Amino acid sequence: MKRWILFIVAFIIFITSYGFAETRSPVYVIPVKGEVNPALFSLVSNGIDEAQTRGASLIVFDIDTYGGSIDSALKISEAIMNSQIPTLSYIDYRAISAGVAIAISSDKVAVNPRATIGAAETIPDSEKNVSFWSGELRSIAEDRGRDPEIIAAMADKDIELPGIIEKGKLLTLTGGGALKHGIADYQAGSIKDILGKEGLTGAPIINIDPNLQTRLAQFASSATWGPLILSLAMIFMLLELFTPGFGLFGTVSVALFALYFGANILAGYSGYEALALFAGGVILLLIEAFVIPGFGVTGIGGIVLLIASVIVSAKNITQAVAALIIAFAASAVALFFIIRYAPKSRFYDNIVLKTSLTKEAGFEATENYNIYEGKEGIAVTTLRPAGIAEIEGRRIDVVTDGTYIEAGNRIRIVKTEGRKIIVEKKEEA
Repeated sequence: MKRWILFIVAFIIFITSYGFAETRSPVYVIPVKGEVNPALFSLVSNGIDEAQTRGASLIVFDIDTYGGSIDSALKISEAIMNSQIPTLSYIDYRAISAGVAIAISSDKVAVNPRATIGAAETIPDSEKNVSFWSGELRSIAEDRGRDPEIIAAMADKDIELPGIIEKGKLLTLTGGGALKHGIADYQAGSIKDILGKEGLTGAPIINIDPNLQTRLAQFASSATWGPLILSLAMIFMLLELFTPGFGLFGTVSVALFALYFGANILAGYSGYEALALFAGGVILLLIEAFVIPGFGVTGIGGIVLLIASVIVSAKNITQAVAALIIAFAASAVALFFIIRYAPKSRFYDNIVLKTSLTKEAGFEATENYNIYEGKEGIAVTTLRPAGIAEIEGRRIDVVTDGTYIEAGNRIRIVKTEGRKIIVEKKEEA
């Protein structure tokens, strides 16, 4: 009987202590990692709202970023400073550039000894931009009781602080430096260490993880990966133009374009007008390629709309121009290799029908095209590489070896393969 009583008492104590632990206010950990952009702002803002709704005891911002959009950084900073729950920025690795504003916005700052904070120069670093940005950083630092001149020196290389930074250089502090100069309140090796120092050991931790939408937006809209995705999309589009029908290359190209524009829309850099401009550009180019011979207003309009779609979708004109330059340069190089080497590769043979309908192969052509070999004529339509040519007063379908021949140029038939007539541009003497 005594054993049962002891068992019941122990069980009641266990249930009571478990229930007490579960009712403790949770600690929210919100990651501030990767590029600072509107997608990250949405993640942080939603996380703060959820933490306030759940009555969290502390919000920890786990920071590791090289920076990004100043506008987004200031919005995140404002959201943190308006939080009704105590906040703490934990610089685990780095708070660079726009990340500085986020890091100093919390009530407290903890740093890992390996961490760095600073190098908050604007791009472009015009006097107007630097003045605005350093002023914003000063204001945040003053509000949080941190040295505004040290923070401003991270953005303005004209600031000189004897013994800390000389004029002409941007300030970047290590974890120890941040602690020494009052930017950080203490050092911590992990979130667990922070909870111990904040008297919250054992408190339940809720990690706010970015969803797939946020991950895609941060990845594909970044200054690093965005131009690469755009370049690959254009290269696969070129490959599709050199193969019959619509297949793998076209599907991959469409998917990459959708990823590029969709990510910028999800990141908040643009709306659906970017997709509308892109679709209009593609339609005009298709009309130019298959309906209207030559290259004129329709083709130019298509290119203009495509360029406009990239500019509208980018976060700023600088990133848009950089993405376009990289994409067009990569496409030009790819086009050179496609024309020069693709017809000779085995892979090209697998995706392009090159069977010769010869008598030796068991085929009987309805007309003998061998009689045209060596003869000359005029390209009636632009050959891209297929088109129509006029030979001895007769219009026939022809194809080049991959080169581009404008309408009106004289051509010479190089060889025939069944009903396939291969031509080249005849150079004038």
